[in-house]
Amino acid sequence: MITGILATFLLAGLSGCGGGSKASVAPIERLTPSRDPAVVRYRAVIDVDMRAITFALDKEACSTRTECTNELIHIKAATDAMLVDLGPGAAPPAIGVPTERLKVAAQDFRDQLDAALVVVQQPNSNYFAAGAAPTVHDLYLAAGYLDCWPDQPVNAPGEGDYSCA
Repeated sequence: MITGILATFLLAGLSGCGGGSKASVAPIERLTPSRDPAVVRYRAVIDVDMRAITFALDKEACSTRTECTNELIHIKAATDAMLVDLGPGAAPPAIGVPTERLKVAAQDFRDQLDAALVVVQQPNSNYFAAGAAPTVHDLYLAAGYLDCWPDQPVNAPGEGDYSCA
């Protein structure tokens, strides 16, 4: 699921409150995006990146400082891979705006992960508190704009999935 459940899971997972329901990225097949072959290929690359981020988020709650650090490092590595795929000239020109939006959201998410890692690695810190720092909502919404282009994602109130409208 794209927004609320992942954000809740991330907070629960990093705060030591226990695991949540399994999260998943909305499959491309359920959407009504562009049929341009270059856009479809690029969207498939980004979908792999989003699934890697989701997989990294979809872990049991950490119980030690080392586990929390390792989880954040895995999430950061998946985000870094996405940022490489969002690099200059990678996206077809037609989807420049949604790609730039996703790049900004991914960089912001990475910055939040960096801040959380600083807290987790401080010896006398409450490493569970770092779970409140990274939020995935904007990242998943930006991915929705890319998935749905030229349409826009629409969230049902209270639900994590989106559809394209």
